[in-house]
Amino acid sequence: MNTLHISTSTDEETAITTVSLEGFLDADTVLRLRKVLFDLIKEGHYKLIIDLKKLQYISSAGVGVFIGVIKRVRENSGDIIFLQPLPTVYRVLDILGLTKIFKILEQEKEAVDELNKI
Repeated sequence: MNTLHISTSTDEETAITTVSLEGFLDADTVLRLRKVLFDLIKEGHYKLIIDLKKLQYISSAGVGVFIGVIKRVRENSGDIIFLQPLPTVYRVLDILGLTKIFKILEQEKEAVDELNKI
């Protein structure tokens, strides 16, 4: 069975929350991430950096989680930025059209700067 490690941290000064993912985001692990993201939104965290540098695999079910939360985040003057996806993960995001919906950046400072503009 594949595993997904999820950690979150919030910079209180900027109100930006980083969600770091490690492992596999698929049908077996998607519900855990969905709960984490919806809990963050309920708590008022609308500026999210999704750190993908250690995510080895993402399925269409995993992609669906982000599609499901982006509207709520943007309705509350926030956004989601993907950070440093591995080439295999980037390819899935690109094939499924998420590169047109989400910003994908290589540097955390760039992501913070983008979210601070909102």
